Amino acid sequence: MPADATAEYQELFSRARGLVARVLERHPERAGAVAALALLYYLAHDPQGETACWERCVELDPRHSLGYSRLVALAQQESRYDRIVQLMETALEANPDNSSCVGILASALRHLDRSQEACRVLEEHHRHVPGTADTYLVLGLAYHRLGRWEDAMRSLETAVVLDQERVDALYQLSLVCARLGQSERAKRYRELFDRYKSRQMDQERTMGDRHRLRDELFMPQRIAEILRLAATACLADDDLALARQCLVEAVAIDPKDTQARRMLSSLCERQGKLDEALVWVRQLQQLEPQEWEHVKNEGILLARLGRSDEAERVLRELCRRAPERGVGYLGLAELYFRSGQDPAQARQLCERAIELEPTPRAWALLAALAERAGEMDTARAALREAIRLDPNNPTYRQMHETLQGRQ
Repeated sequence: MPADATAEYQELFSRARGLVARVLERHPERAGAVAALALLYYLAHDPQGETACWERCVELDPRHSLGYSRLVALAQQESRYDRIVQLMETALEANPDNSSCVGILASALRHLDRSQEACRVLEEHHRHVPGTADTYLVLGLAYHRLGRWEDAMRSLETAVVLDQERVDALYQLSLVCARLGQSERAKRYRELFDRYKSRQMDQERTMGDRHRLRDELFMPQRIAEILRLAATACLADDDLALARQCLVEAVAIDPKDTQARRMLSSLCERQGKLDEALVWVRQLQQLEPQEWEHVKNEGILLARLGRSDEAERVLRELCRRAPERGVGYLGLAELYFRSGQDPAQARQLCERAIELEPTPRAWALLAALAERAGEMDTARAALREAIRLDPNNPTYRQMHETLQGRQ
């Protein structure tokens, strides 16, 4: 715990620590639970404890991006570039096309005076994956280290095309152009660097003490994030009561937390507590009044509660307020589908929703409507679209497998 931690800081930390300890005791093999503890160590300014937890996270989940990100940051603090190379090589085994990991790997290789290898890694990556400002910047720096000035200039200019305010790329470009004798070009890049760097410094000054902001002002948000992570571990093992406790505490600590409310709404639906789910959805509407999905969810919940007239009124009002969005039409289509009334109108509304916003949920509903009408080819085609847009959704895949066995 930081020596100068305020009483509020310590109190929030203690509230989270107790819940996280319970979650870890019940779900020690869930990466979300270990990640929650890692973030507590981060808030306590304990890099050793944090490192041990993140190492366990990436062991449990080889694609745990936050775990790798924090392990890299901790290794950078000690200039352990060999460790960063090892981490990124492991991460890329699970996700070989991850541009962020490739860029970090190449940057670490460059710091280890392995610039030739860094160039090979990035050149190969750019052959089959679109580069980012980060990857082209690192490639430009590696070329610079090798004295390949023309190549360095091309890569750095590409980085600036992708991010015109990338001050580190602009500064390096001014040096490379000067080295190539292109004084006017060097001058232009230096002027751009000075302009954007000055703006960046002004923005940082307005933030004040960034460490104080991170540890004090944002403490409720960080604790809420920790509790949401703990809740995901519970949900994965159907420990719904403890998941709910974590999420309710997250909302109590950070009254503006919308993610926890979304999770609570889904959890209450899963438990059949529709009245409570409706409470959370209406709170979300107050916090995010322009998020029409919350209005649609209110309508669907009202329908499931048997308040069909009220549900239809809410959804038709949504169509009136956002006629360019598909969400209201989709909500009405779901309402008619659930009630079984007017299947032709449900189909028409669903197709209109797809015209406006072809979401995976809309395609899945069209598949269900077509299946109910005996149109199996249409149902399969619609489900293929849903899976294409959301390939990791198990519900859509299960629906598709069921349809495959039917004529």
